[in-house]
This record gives sequence, structure tokens and C-alpha cells, in this order.
Amino acid sequence: MKFETIFNAQGDNLAEQLTDEELGKISASVHQGYKDDRTSRAGWEAQNAEGLKLALQLKENKSFPWENSANVKVPLVAMSCVQYNARAYSALIGNDDLVKPVNGGEEAFRVTNQTSNYIRHEMEDWEQNHDQMLIMQALTGCPVKKTHKGYENVKSEVILPDRIVVNYFSGNKPERLTHRIYYSENEIKELQLSGFFRECELQAVNPESTPTTDVSDKAHGEVKTANPEGHEILEVHCLWDMDGDGLKEPYIIHIDDDSGKILRISTRWESIRMAKKGKIIEGYDAGLEKAGYKVCKITPETFFTKYEFIPSPDGSWYGIGFGSLLGPINKAVDSLLNQLIDAGTLATVSGGMLARNVRVRSGKVGVIPGKWVRTEANAQDLAKGVFPWPTKEPSSVLFALMQFLMQMGERLGSVTEAMTGENPGQNQAATTTMAVLEQGSQVHNSIYKRTFRAMTNEMRLIYKFLAEENREVYNIDPKDIMLTADPTVMSQSQRIAKVQALKESAAMQPNLYGFESIKKIESMWLEALQIAGGNELLAEAQPAGGDPKMAIEQEKLKLDQWRAQQDNEIQEARVKLESLNTISNTEKRLAEIDKINSEIGQGEAKVLIEKQRENLNSVKQEAESILKVYSAASDDRAQKQDMMSQAQAAIEQGADPRAVSQRMSEMGGPNGAV
Repeated sequence: MKFETIFNAQGDNLAEQLTDEELGKISASVHQGYKDDRTSRAGWEAQNAEGLKLALQLKENKSFPWENSANVKVPLVAMSCVQYNARAYSALIGNDDLVKPVNGGEEAFRVTNQTSNYIRHEMEDWEQNHDQMLIMQALTGCPVKKTHKGYENVKSEVILPDRIVVNYFSGNKPERLTHRIYYSENEIKELQLSGFFRECELQAVNPESTPTTDVSDKAHGEVKTANPEGHEILEVHCLWDMDGDGLKEPYIIHIDDDSGKILRISTRWESIRMAKKGKIIEGYDAGLEKAGYKVCKITPETFFTKYEFIPSPDGSWYGIGFGSLLGPINKAVDSLLNQLIDAGTLATVSGGMLARNVRVRSGKVGVIPGKWVRTEANAQDLAKGVFPWPTKEPSSVLFALMQFLMQMGERLGSVTEAMTGENPGQNQAATTTMAVLEQGSQVHNSIYKRTFRAMTNEMRLIYKFLAEENREVYNIDPKDIMLTADPTVMSQSQRIAKVQALKESAAMQPNLYGFESIKKIESMWLEALQIAGGNELLAEAQPAGGDPKMAIEQEKLKLDQWRAQQDNEIQEARVKLESLNTISNTEKRLAEIDKINSEIGQGEAKVLIEKQRENLNSVKQEAESILKVYSAASDDRAQKQDMMSQAQAAIEQGADPRAVSQRMSEMGGPNGAV
């Protein structure tokens, strides 16, 4: 089949265009690949089933050390899973707005609000599925959510780990992933009549048994019916070279597991690249292919989001959950606890052997409180003929070992007293408790960040399908969407503490925050306190001084008062200058008279004339200084008038009068004038 034909048939069932021989070849290869994947993860399936037993507290029949001996299950795994679910659930989806824009903007906020409303109200089962997924994530370590376009709306469904089959050694980007889906007879018929599946005869079978399903059936007491009612269909997301050019293309192939018949083959192409001599072009064009360009890369479309709990140390695709981490410890604690109970039972209700000469009249004798049993044997015969079992009290060593293992499990699962909300002790300081809580939450914080990344990918997948349906409403890039949740905060107390610190900073330095920012901080505070409808209580932000127009009028009045004060100072300087000019002229005339007198007088008169000359020079210097002061005052007045004009313009444009006044003071303007 030519690539051009496949490209033009996107969305169609390609199996309708292939021969039975071609379909048989594809089915044999793909079906065998699925079986190989199942074989590679057989150990993981068994381990996952054991973890599920511990989480469900499944009790199995015990015959050792005797029938119906103690069989208590300690809920260590279950407690750890519930603790993680409780923290992550409230932290991830506690807000009404699930997503927000990365870069902000009015249009971006509109789009993200629309997306959050769609997920909350149109995808009715999304929150319930996500709650279930968090429990499964903590237990198994690798649940998957499948996001796709349904008949009416976008769906994002949680898939049980045993229903997703990936080769154990495939790493984080497997080339083949199989979703095992069980359809009823009626569902198969609906899909065939709608044209989604091709018409072919299928034999109904029961759902395939796996170690996980066996545990679930035992826990719920389910029994498989004798008459099968459905079909096990394999939805295989894989690569196959359909056009024979050597480059495998990504497809979705639906195969009936029982018969191996292919029901549907469809493309799953996200983007295509063509190249010729190193020149790469995005997209496909048949004309370019005839011109020598070849398809060099096809990016597959993604439908699955893996929520990994802890990455596997061996690099496997399957993550690690509490079922694997705490399973061995939980089993050891169960064994030790049951041994202590059995030892206590033997010590409390003792047994032993009776000699032949000991005869009891009433046959079988049991221990009944307050009742004495008559016997034909005398006291000596009883003392010699009764041999009790050599039992001991429950071992203190076993009890200490059990406590040690419990503490190790609680530390690993972060279910210590402080983390579960219990009081660690009255003598422990609050700061010490906070430090212990912070240290104890480090393991969960790293897991929470991985969950945050996975959930972000799921939100972007949902948005991508929404944008394909209505690009006018959903018109931003999916990469511009991120979660509203904070990946560094997992508890309500941490969230309140961060917002409170921001609120205190804004109160101490209000000039660095605008009115809208202060209102936003108050909105964040109400959201952190989880007060429903708190944002509706907030009024429009206004200056602390009241109406901005009134503040402008008051500042103008202060400006006029400052100008009058400046005019008075300048007038005083003018009066002083005129007085000094008068004195200077007078002294000049006196000097002229003294000069005349010196011509007719003696030598003493000459000395007096010199002194008068020095006085005149001093008066002249003082007059020049006053003149400089006058000139500087005039220049300063002009400069400050210009500053005041700029300040008034800034206030009229909506600037904070207090911030403008402080800025004027820093620049040498009139203190308190604005």
C-alpha cells in the first residue's frame, strides 16, 4: 500500500483495504509481540498480585501451626496508600481552577478557565477516576490514564495496571503498548454496525485470568460464569511498515485475542517530516514525494499518561509502589504478630498428654471458668499422669523485632505519628515538630512532583482534543497550560504559610505592590483558607486614603501652600539685597569724602581711608553672595515647579499619591506636598 493512500485514508479502517493474507501476516507478528511482552513481565504480575493481597487484607486459609491459627493482617501497605491519596488528592485538585496559563494574559486566563470548567462539569467521572488512580499509583507504582475523544465529549479513563501490557525492558518510550479491553457481545455488534470494526465472526470468551484478577475475585467473592458473554480485544499501539519503504509507521491495531483476527487498523500520526539531501520540511505532500523527498520521521500521537510513583532502579517501564516497597516488611510483621498471638493462645489455654491410668468420668474435658470436673483418678495419679505442653509466654524478642519492622515500614511509607496528625509529645517544641514534618515529607514531595508532571501532560492532552473540536474557543498553545497546584506544597498548612508570608511582605512594603496585586494576594489568602465564594467579598481596590480624586485635590492645596512659602522667601531675599545695595552706595560716597579729606589731612587720615576701603570690599562680597542665593532660589523654584507638574500628571493617570510623595522627597522635592 502506498504512503499517499495511507495518508489520505487517515481516520478510516485500513483493514478493509487489506487482503486476508496481509491481515494474517500482521496479526501473527503483532499478536506474538504481545505474548512476548506478557512473558517478560510475568514476575511483575506476581509481585503486583501480592501487593494487592496486602492492600485488600485478603485472608487465606492457614493450617500451620494448626488449623484456624492466628491470621491477622497488619494494614501497613493500605495505610501508606491512603495517606498518600489523602495528601495528593487535596493538593492536586483542591482548587476550582485546575489549570492556568504559563505566561498570563486576559485571553489565556479565559481559555484556561474554560478548560477547567469543562473538566469539572462536562467530564463527569474525571475526578472520581483521578481519585482511584492516586490509590493505584501508591500501590502499584504505574497506573495509566487514557485520554481520547468519545462519542459526546473528551474522556480520560484510568486503566488498571494489569490491563496495560508493555515489555518489561522497553524503558520509558516503548514502541509497542497494548490495552486489553473486554467488550460484551452487544458492544462488539455496535462497533461493527457503526463501521469502527470490520465484520467477522468471533467466538465469545470469558475475561482472561491474571494473578491480579484472581486476587480481586477472591477478595470480592466473585465466580466466573459458565457461559462467556464477551470478547477480549487487544488494542495494540505499535509500529508497522505498511508501505514497505523500510520506515515503520505508528498505527493502532485491534485484534481479537482468542482468534487472532484483526478488527481495525488506523493511523496515529501526530506530525510528519519529509527530507531531501538534508533539507527537512514539516508535513506531507505527494508532489514533494514525486520530487524526490522522502518521509523521514512520523511522530506518533499519544493517548496514554503514566503516573509513575517511584522509577524502577532497573530502568523498567513499570514503576515501584508501596506494594513492592513495603510488601516484604508487611509480610514479616504479619508473621511475627501471628506468632505472638499463637504463643499467647498456647500459654493461656494450655494442653498436653494424659496417661492411661487417668480416667475422667465425663469424657472430653475442656477448660470452663468456674466449673470443677469430677474424675475417678486420685491426686497422685493426676500429678503423675498429666503432662502439659512445655509452652512459654510470648517472646519479648519477637515483639521488639516486630516493632522495629513496623517503624521501618512507617518511615518508608511516611505514616509516622506526626505525619498522620497525632501528637508526637507535649515536650517537643513547635519548631522541632515542623522540622520533623518537613523532613518526613521529602519522600512524598519528590513523588508529588512526578505526579505533577504527569498530570500536566494529561491536562495538555485533554486540551489538545478540545482545541481540535473548537479552535476559536481554545486558541492557545497546549504548552502554555500548566497546573494551578503548587508542586512544592502538599499540605494546607504549607499553602497558608506561603501566602501569609507574601501578605506580610505586601503590608510592610505597599509601595512595591499595586492595588490590583494586593487584591490578588487577598484572593490567594481566601483560597488558601478554602473559604467558598471568598473572592465575591472583595471590593474594588482603592487607596488607603480614600477617593483618588479627593486625594488629588488635597495634594493640589498643599502645592499652593508650598508655592506661597517659596514666594515669601524670595521676597525676603530681594529686600535684603536692596538694603545691601543701599549700604554699599552709602559707603562708596563716604569713601569719596574720605579721599578728599585725605588730600588735605595728615597721615592718620590715610590709614582711615584704607580701612574704609576694606569695609567696602567686604560689603561688596556680601552683596554678591546674597545675589547668588537669590539666583539659586529662582532656579530651585523653577525646577520644583516642573517636578510638581510631573507629579500631578502621574496622580491624575492613576498613580498612588503616597508613592509619588515619597519619590518627590527622595528627589529633593517638597516633603508632604504630594
